Amino acid sequence: MSDPTPDPETVSPRFERWAARLFAVLIFVTGLAAVVVLANSGDTPPGAILLGLGTWPLGVTVLLAAMWGLGASRPWARPLALGVLWILVFAGVVQFIASLSSGIKFPLEAIAAAFVLRTAGDSPRRLLMTARDQRIAVALTGLFLVSTAWPLVSSVALRPGASPFAVGSDALDVTVAIDCSGATGEDGIRATITWRWGDRDLFPGSTDGLFVGWSTIQDLEAPYYDQEASSWPPGVWPGLGSPAAMLIQPMENGWQGQSTTFGIDVARAGQGDGEVIVVLRPNSEGSHGSVTVSAAYAHLDRWVRDSDGAGCGW
Repeated sequence: MSDPTPDPETVSPRFERWAARLFAVLIFVTGLAAVVVLANSGDTPPGAILLGLGTWPLGVTVLLAAMWGLGASRPWARPLALGVLWILVFAGVVQFIASLSSGIKFPLEAIAAAFVLRTAGDSPRRLLMTARDQRIAVALTGLFLVSTAWPLVSSVALRPGASPFAVGSDALDVTVAIDCSGATGEDGIRATITWRWGDRDLFPGSTDGLFVGWSTIQDLEAPYYDQEASSWPPGVWPGLGSPAAMLIQPMENGWQGQSTTFGIDVARAGQGDGEVIVVLRPNSEGSHGSVTVSAAYAHLDRWVRDSDGAGCGW
């Protein structure tokens, strides 16, 4: 049986040297990114941490194997390195095309990989490999393909509201309670909007939204919104945030009456239960009337859960 190891005199080390250097840089950069994800995890759910890290350990393992194989002149190392480089080029092209709609991102890894591939001609096109060497090269290349494709696939397949791991609107309960006893006093009309989750997404989203609208019978004094007297928990703010805004804004524009909106930071605060108190005050002192308050919760840009209206008079 012939020796599968290539003759050192016929192989230029340029490709192997540059490929190993690039792999070392990739290991450092991805390792630094993993440290940043873990250091800023805070109260982030474990599912979000897993999504952020992805298959980083798998990709690093393949890169380390490629570096060792190139240094030890293993027959399977060069085809593995070629496969890894071509995967980086292809992934970079895909990411560049996907970024055109939201801002161009230059695929530096793909550019560096293409540069290293230019030196591949310095080594012989064929190396004598055993069937075992071929299996090793194919298996490791396949593992790196999986680790590289994970961020591209998971961003779609695991996106909250668009995957088998996401909850539907029936997982949320939105209620409104209203008290008009203090309408003519300092307390004002207090509308308490509460949302409770029966189930949660495995992977959290970014920003949810809350719509609160109120209306009065025609010719009666309509109450106005007193933001300073109202209250809301941490992670909730008056106004809106993307992506829930695309569901809330049409409701706000089409509402026959007055309304206000809130943004809910799910990414940082978590997909938790919450309560917002909206204080309304009649426009004129000593006026009499009635008011009906309704609410709607938008989960990302996927669905809206409406509440039953609640009303009272003063």
